[in-house]
Amino acid sequence: MTRTDAPEYPPEFKPPKPTAARIAQYGSFLVAAALAVGLVLVGLPVIGGWWTGCGGELVSQRGECVGVTDLTDLDDDPNSFHFDRSLERVEKLIRNENLRLEGESAVTVGLLMPMSKGDGSSQSEQQIRAHVEGAYLAQHLANRDENAAPKIRLVLANEGGTEHAWSSVTSDLIEMKDDEQPLVAVTGMGVSVRETVWGARALWGDDPLSGPRIPMIGSVITADELNKVGGQPPEPNERIPGIPGLSRVSVSNDTEVTALASAPRLQSIRPLIVHDTNANDFYTAGLRRDFEKHFARQWREAENPHEPYDGQGSGVSSRFSAIARTLCGVNPPDTVLYSGRAVLLPGFIEELRNDTQCKNPITVVTGSDGSTLQDTLKPTIPGQREVRVVYAALADQSVLQDPNFTSEFTRSFEKDDLNNAWAIMAHDAVKTAITAIRGATDQSGDLPPISDVVDQLGNLNSGMKWVDGAAGRFEIDAKTGDPVGRTVPIMEIGPYSDPSEPGKLRAEVIHQYRQPNPRCPDEAPQC
Repeated sequence: MTRTDAPEYPPEFKPPKPTAARIAQYGSFLVAAALAVGLVLVGLPVIGGWWTGCGGELVSQRGECVGVTDLTDLDDDPNSFHFDRSLERVEKLIRNENLRLEGESAVTVGLLMPMSKGDGSSQSEQQIRAHVEGAYLAQHLANRDENAAPKIRLVLANEGGTEHAWSSVTSDLIEMKDDEQPLVAVTGMGVSVRETVWGARALWGDDPLSGPRIPMIGSVITADELNKVGGQPPEPNERIPGIPGLSRVSVSNDTEVTALASAPRLQSIRPLIVHDTNANDFYTAGLRRDFEKHFARQWREAENPHEPYDGQGSGVSSRFSAIARTLCGVNPPDTVLYSGRAVLLPGFIEELRNDTQCKNPITVVTGSDGSTLQDTLKPTIPGQREVRVVYAALADQSVLQDPNFTSEFTRSFEKDDLNNAWAIMAHDAVKTAITAIRGATDQSGDLPPISDVVDQLGNLNSGMKWVDGAAGRFEIDAKTGDPVGRTVPIMEIGPYSDPSEPGKLRAEVIHQYRQPNPRCPDEAPQC
C-alpha cells in the first residue's frame, strides 16, 4: 500500500522497505559483489552468519548490525550475541524469557535505541548495557506474576549508534503489529536528536485513520520539545511537531535545570556557560537555553559570555584548553554550566585540572547525561586543580523504592550498572507500557487492541491509576505525555577517590527536587 500521509522527513529520506524487500536488496548486492571477486556463495548465508556478521534478519549498516530481533536464534556459545559482546549476558536472558512464551498468549513490546557504538555515538557502552538490562528486568518481573495477563515478549530494535537506521528499523516494528504476539508498544526511543523525532513520527503516523498509531514511551529523552505538544527548539532548528503517541518517563531538560537551580549549593555562583554548537542535538541546545533562563540572575551578575565549542570537530581538545584558561584572573567564574554531552566531559575536566596557572576550585554543572561520570572520570591527583561535578540525575540507586527491582538486578547484573540511572529509566518505561497493556486487558483474557493501550496510557493520571516505578510512583500527564511526580536527585561527584574504593569517584545526593503535581497540592497518599 502506498502511503500518502507520510510526514515531512529530511531530504535524504527514502520510504522504508518491508523486511523481505530489504533482504532481497542486500542479498542481490552481496551476491554480485562476491561473484565479482570469484567467490562461490552456494550454501553460505548471505544475511545471517559470518558473511555480514549479523544473525537472523539483522543487516549490516556502517559496520553495525541493525534491525529487530527477539534473540531466540541465539545459541549458548559465549561468542553468540547480536549487537555487542558486552550485551551477551542480557541478550541470553531475554532469549530465554521469550522462548518460554512460545505458543502462549502474549504481546510484544519493542525496545528501540542504539545498541551498538559507531562513529559519532554519544552513548557509552555501560549506558547501552544498563538500558537493555533495565528493560529485561521489567519484562522478567512482569512475567513472573502468574496471575497477570498478558505475558510480555521483548524484542530489541537496534537503530545504530547514531540512530542512522531509524527508518528501516521502525518499518520492521510497524510490520510486527499483526504478529501472533502483536507489537502493542515501543519503549526506549533513543536520545534527544532529530532521528528520534523522525522515528517517533514514523511509528505514530500523520494520518489519524491509517497511521500505525503505535504508542511510545521514551526512557531517557529529555529535550523539552520531545513530547505530545512539541515546541520550538533553539535556532536554527525548526519547530518540532507534537507527537500524540509519545510519552516519556524522564523529566525534561527544563525540569532538570529547575531542580539544579533549587539546590542551595548553587545559589551564589559566578557561572560561565560552555556549550556545544551541534544544533542537531536537542539535549545540549536545550540545556544552554534552560541554563540561561533558570540561572539568569547569577549569569547576569557574573557578566560572563558564552564559550562555544564544536563537539563534532577535530579541535575540541585545544578548544577546551583555551576555555580552561579563561577561568583565571580577577574574580573569575567559579562554576561552569556545561551544555554538552558527557562523553566529552572527562576531557574538558582534565583540561581544567591541568591548568597550572590557576588553582581556584571549579564546579561543573550539567544535566542528566553527567551520570556516566561515576564510571568514566578519574580522581584528581596531587597538584591538580580541584574540580567537582554537580548534575541532575534522572534517578539514583540511593532513592530506589522497589526492593524487587534492586534485589533482582544485583542478582543478575553488576551493581555498578545502576550508577548511570539508565537501567532504572528503561525499567520504568517498560513498566509503564506493561501497566497500560494490562489495564487495557479485559476479563475475557483476549489480547488488548493497540488503540486501547493508547487510551490507557492517557489515563495514568487519574488518582486511581499510576505507575509504580523502581524509583517511586509517578503519573503520565495526558496532555503532554511527560511524567508527573518524579523526584530529581541532584548529585555531586567530588574530586578525590572514595576512601572505601580507592581509584574510584563516588556520587552523593546533595539535594532532591520533587516535581509538583497540580492534582495533589498537599502530597495526598495516592500521589
